[in-house]
Amino acid sequence: MIKGAVCIVQARMSSTRLPGKTLIDICGQTALERLISRLSNCQSFEKIVVATTTKKGDDVIEKEVERLKVKYPQLAVFRGSERDVLGRYFEAAKKFKARYIARVTGDCPLLDPRVTDKVVETLVDSGSEIGFAANTVRRTYPRGLDTAVFTWQALEKANREARETRYREHVGAYAHEHPREFNKISVEADRDYSFYRLTLDTAEDLALIRAVYKNFGNKPFYLEDIVEFLSKHPEVAKINSQAKRKSLTNN
Repeated sequence: MIKGAVCIVQARMSSTRLPGKTLIDICGQTALERLISRLSNCQSFEKIVVATTTKKGDDVIEKEVERLKVKYPQLAVFRGSERDVLGRYFEAAKKFKARYIARVTGDCPLLDPRVTDKVVETLVDSGSEIGFAANTVRRTYPRGLDTAVFTWQALEKANREARETRYREHVGAYAHEHPREFNKISVEADRDYSFYRLTLDTAEDLALIRAVYKNFGNKPFYLEDIVEFLSKHPEVAKINSQAKRKSLTNN
């Protein structure tokens, strides 16, 4: 466990392409529970915070977090602005006195805890004061394992200086586009897995993720296990092969 390391999961119910996906059923558990279960296996975090909005429609997310806290006592909920996601992260990090802030989204029920730990450890080991590490700078991991980790100083700076709407809507956009002001560290896999799509954004994504969980059940499994399964079952890998990533402005 790394002192002051907090994972903040952004989640809301009003997804445009797959409404209600945060609490959608995946083989007997909600997508959020699947994600929290995997994050609980990370070795880095003192706290896992689900940061949702203050909209009434997201009350159900807070209720789900309260239910899950019985099993995962390190879990907490924070509610903030729907549109100002950067501000939501900053206020959540401030409340929980975070030194390192991992950004994860609620559409990653297949997230690999070992990959997330690797991103956290990379930033901590770098000694960077105003910096961030991410496995999306040069993508080698599949979509659905996305993790970015910021120092408190970097998040505070971004929150203070970012003014444009597009910077407020995306936690890392300002830091990513100002490389002279932030130390940006790329975390990459030993081979290119980027052609796999493991995120939850469409009905096809849901079908693939359910197929993966049906195969592995509740036992631990990681990226290499998923890759082996999809390699042996190309018909499953093809389920969401035509899905397209939404643009940054709509994501």
